[in-house]
Amino acid sequence: MQVPHEGQLQRTIQLRLEEEPARWVPLERLKHLVSPLLGICQSLTRLPIRPGEPLLPQYDAKLARMGPRAAHQTREGCCGIGYTDEVAQAAALGEAAETWSAACVDLERVRLSTWRELSREHAALEPERFALYSERQYQTPGFPYAPFTRDTPVGWVEGWSLVRRAPVWVPASRVYLPYEHLPGEPNIGFQCSTGLAAGGSLAQAILSGLCEDFERDAFILFWLDELPARRVHLEGSSLWRRFETHFAVPGYEYRIYDVTNDVGVPTALVLLICPSAHGELYLAGAASRPRWDQAVEKALLEAVQGRPFILSLLQEDPDWQPGPDFSNVVDFDAHGRLYTSVRELTPVLLGIEDRVTAHVPLASLPRLGGDDLPGDIAWLVGRLAERGYEAVVVDLTTPDVASLGLRVVKVLTPELQPLHGDHHHPHLGGERIREVPVRLGVRSPHEPPRINPYPHPFA
Repeated sequence: MQVPHEGQLQRTIQLRLEEEPARWVPLERLKHLVSPLLGICQSLTRLPIRPGEPLLPQYDAKLARMGPRAAHQTREGCCGIGYTDEVAQAAALGEAAETWSAACVDLERVRLSTWRELSREHAALEPERFALYSERQYQTPGFPYAPFTRDTPVGWVEGWSLVRRAPVWVPASRVYLPYEHLPGEPNIGFQCSTGLAAGGSLAQAILSGLCEDFERDAFILFWLDELPARRVHLEGSSLWRRFETHFAVPGYEYRIYDVTNDVGVPTALVLLICPSAHGELYLAGAASRPRWDQAVEKALLEAVQGRPFILSLLQEDPDWQPGPDFSNVVDFDAHGRLYTSVRELTPVLLGIEDRVTAHVPLASLPRLGGDDLPGDIAWLVGRLAERGYEAVVVDLTTPDVASLGLRVVKVLTPELQPLHGDHHHPHLGGERIREVPVRLGVRSPHEPPRINPYPHPFA
C-alpha cells in the first residue's frame, strides 16, 4: 500500500504514529520475498564464519534484476547481521524490501515543477533548506550537478512533515533510488539511501530512518570538520556481557567514540581493527539512537558487518590503489577499502584518537529519548524542530511488500549534512558544515572552514 494523497495523509501517517504498536514480521512471511524466478530476492545465503571471527551470523540476500531498470540498479545484494540466524535473515530481507520499494518510482505521484510554481498550490520544502553544494563547487569546470533554486524544474512527490504535521512536497530525486530524471529535469545532487528504512510498522520504519539521518550528519561532520570526540568504554555497562559473548575475540580491537554533535542525538562511531589473510583490516561503523546503549550496540554490529564486504573487495582486486589526489575514490567501495589497502594512509584513520578529549564509561551516559516508540520519534523530531529544521516522511511501501506486513519509508531531513560517495564532491553548501564547529566551540566564527582532505572510511 502506498501513501494516499492529500486528504488522507493525516489519517494514515499521524494516526499510525500515535496508535500503531510496534510489531515484528514473522521470518517465514518475510521469506516469501525469496524465489529464484519471481522473488524480489533470488536467494538468501548464510555467509561463512571463519575461525577466529565473532560468532555473529550474517546473511546475503541476492537481489533480482529490475527488468528495464537493471542498468540503473544501485546494488546486487543486501546483508543482514544479528545475534541469531533468524534476526540476521530478517535484517537482510528487510534491507532488500527497502531497496526494492525505493526503486519502484510511481510516476503518477511525481510532478515536474519549479518550487515557485508548486508553492502556489501546495506546501513544498524550500530549495535553500537542502545541504547540497557551494557556489565555488558549481563554478568548477565539469561539476556534475546543477544548482537547486526556486526556479529549477524538478520532479516533486508529496510527503508528510513530522514537524508541521501536514502534507509537504519534496524533490523526488531525494526520495527514490535509483531515480531517473524526467525530461528537462537537471540533476541536483548525489542520490543516497540515507533515511531509507523498513519496519514492521510505519512508526518502526520512521524511527529507523530518522536515526540514520542523524548518524550520517554526525559522522560526516565529525570527519570533514575534524571535530573532537570522547572515547567510550563498555566495562560495567549493560552491554558488557553481550560484547564479551559476541564481539570480543582475540586480535579484534574496538575503539568506540562519542561523535554526538550539537543536535544532541547519541551517536557512536566504532573503529574496528582486526586480522585477516590480507593483513589488518580497518572497518568503521556508526549509529544514532535515542539511547546510548542502543547506539553503541548498533555501531558495533555495523563495524563487524563490513568485514565480509571489504574482504570480498580485497579478493576481487588485491592490487587496487587510489589515484593521484584520490581521483578514483568515487564510490563507497573505494572509501571502505582505502585505509586497509593503503598502509601509508592508516595513520590518518587512527589519528581520530588524537582528537579524543575525554574517556567516559557507557554506564555513565544519560538516558535520553521518550518512554515508547512514538515518544522516541517525538523526541528526535523535537531535536530538529527546535533548530527550525524539517523532517518529511514519504511512504514507499509497494503492494507486494505491504502484503507481508512491512512498511518502507524515506525520511528526509534536508538541513542535516548528507554523506557523499565521490570524494571530490562533498556537500559543502549547507550551513551545518560551517556552523557546527563554531557551536561546539572548536572554531571561531571568523575562521574559514577547514575541510579534511582525506576520504571518509564509510563503505
